[in-house]
Amino acid sequence: MNAGNWITVGIFLASLAISAAIAYYGFVRSIDHRVSVLENRTDNNQAVIDSIAMLNTRLDKVANDNEMFWRILGPHLAGIIHSPKSKERDALVDKLVRNTIDAKECRRLVTLLHEAIDSDRWDADKKLAGALLLARTEAKLKDMALKDCA
Repeated sequence: MNAGNWITVGIFLASLAISAAIAYYGFVRSIDHRVSVLENRTDNNQAVIDSIAMLNTRLDKVANDNEMFWRILGPHLAGIIHSPKSKERDALVDKLVRNTIDAKECRRLVTLLHEAIDSDRWDADKKLAGALLLARTEAKLKDMALKDCA
């Protein structure tokens, strides 16, 4: 297999991991909601309080693992889709990778990635890399919205 095939296989495996992470994110959010309900109902019930602490520890671990995953994969995906023809998209992707992007920029990046993925300009590898970055960007937007509600 040549390097391009290895990259494709790697991206495919990463996309599977991302799909699992996104599904797990929904599960984690439902647990977070249940934890909130339990916290409101407890009257110093130590067993419930201990369970909540354990769940919070697990949630922190999942969040840390997710961030580590993206710190490793993000720069590689950004490198695949970088193009001198799209400086705005490249700058926003770089901000996403550095975790310095704000909500307005995330929404703009979602639009730019959709346009690029839907166009005929990108080959399959770039479309896959773009789709993974799009999933990351949309998850980042949801996370920002949740933090705003808290």
